[in-house]
Amino acid sequence: MCSSAAPLQLQLKSAVAHLKLAHQCSLDAVLAMVQEAYDETEEDREPEDDSDELEEEQSEEESLTLTSKLQRAYKAVRVRPRPNRKELYESLAFVSRVSALISPKDLVVDCCSGHGMIGMLFLAFRRAQRAVVIDKKARESTNVMLDAWRDFLPSSDDTFSVLEGDLRDMLPTLLESEKDKGRICVVACHACAHLTDRVLETSCAYGVDVAVCPCCHRDGASDQDRGNIASAARQNDLPLSVAMDLVRMGRMQASHYDVRWRTVPKSITPMNNVLVCLAGARRGIDGDPSHKPRRDSPSGYRRERQQEVDD
Repeated sequence: MCSSAAPLQLQLKSAVAHLKLAHQCSLDAVLAMVQEAYDETEEDREPEDDSDELEEEQSEEESLTLTSKLQRAYKAVRVRPRPNRKELYESLAFVSRVSALISPKDLVVDCCSGHGMIGMLFLAFRRAQRAVVIDKKARESTNVMLDAWRDFLPSSDDTFSVLEGDLRDMLPTLLESEKDKGRICVVACHACAHLTDRVLETSCAYGVDVAVCPCCHRDGASDQDRGNIASAARQNDLPLSVAMDLVRMGRMQASHYDVRWRTVPKSITPMNNVLVCLAGARRGIDGDPSHKPRRDSPSGYRRERQQEVDD
């Protein structure tokens, strides 16, 4: 069980980010939970080499998992531009972590999507009925991947769409137009820090589930805010990325979100923290097991992870 020690407080320019978890965990308990998340990635599947050679044919097509089929279809692409191998593995790992915690949705919004692969994967794994990707400019590689994965995606043309424009305008407009906020998930993988924060803030304003994998942690925050967080990180022997993401975690917790911390293997990406923010408590939803509150102690975390494995 967590102790009743005061939660870590990071003094920021305009607010105090209270890293207050569900049971008033001490900082040591929080860090133990985070470390356990990192330790568990050691057994994850390592990315394959960067060769474009196709995998050896397997004797039985049925023996291939959907992930293997998607990888094979990607490797078979000879058209350029094609997303690089690293981005494929990042997308697969991110979707895997998020899908384990967020129930299937009517709509997934893939912010700063680049090639749009995360939105496509949500459709391929039947974790969403529609996918909308938002980026400053549509990419030709998106059409390349839509063609490569066409056998795994819904046949209807209106299940996948791209919105070009400023995220700050496009995301609120889209969320405003959707009636059932409980059936929406917003995601952003490796959006720059200030865009990640905008995604979290906007999602919170509309009470929708949101998952992010932040990067560029020195981007976006004011010099004073970044200096305060960096100072707190040094005092507690934390990487800046962990401290920044703990602040994000605390802000979402303070807005009544149930926040889960996950990681992907560093061999896939060094910016590997994944924050999955469940809005069930904020919306007053109960009865949905994916929104069940959890104990944010190491023992509670282990029980939750074991349950995921058993499922």
